[in-house]
Amino acid sequence: MQFCEFPFNETIILEDDRVLLRPLKADDFNALLKYVQNEPELFRFALTPMRTEEDLKKYISHAFFQHKEKIEYPFVVIDKITDKIAGTTRFYLINKAHKWLAIGYTWIGSEFQRTGLNRSMKALMIHYSLVDLGFERVEFRLDSENKRSAQSLEAIGALKEGELRSQIYRADGTRRNTLIYSILKSDLTNAKQSQS
Repeated sequence: MQFCEFPFNETIILEDDRVLLRPLKADDFNALLKYVQNEPELFRFALTPMRTEEDLKKYISHAFFQHKEKIEYPFVVIDKITDKIAGTTRFYLINKAHKWLAIGYTWIGSEFQRTGLNRSMKALMIHYSLVDLGFERVEFRLDSENKRSAQSLEAIGALKEGELRSQIYRADGTRRNTLIYSILKSDLTNAKQSQS
């Protein structure tokens, strides 16, 4: 397929039987706030503080700014079984010149973890990036201490490429090592061929 520029000005809806991803809206604030107030462990590996109502306001405001500037595309994650907002995710580091992007800023409530929601969400985003838009590479960056996320990425076939030592600050001011995982368009092709 031919490469398409990222459609920042379009309303992107990604959906299967399990999950719906739609653009983040200001109206989503209250549904997301309950996670910030009641599940602080979700933000253990966050790069920016996420402890208060004000933190969430800044998080959403920054996401809107990045979208307006055509840098990132934030989504809200909706669990279709319960019809509840489960969390957020986004495309970022979108590099049209070299046809790669990253998926991240992902957090979902504990109620929805280990239910298949995350796997469905990632599959939709990967397919959209590599098949529908024609990007060549999808990247994931995570804290080296985030073992659960690393396991979930390996379970969907992402390849660990390496570790960037002391790469960035965490919200608590400590330095983090960043693991890099990726899935390439050729990985999807090879997977299809091995299944046929």
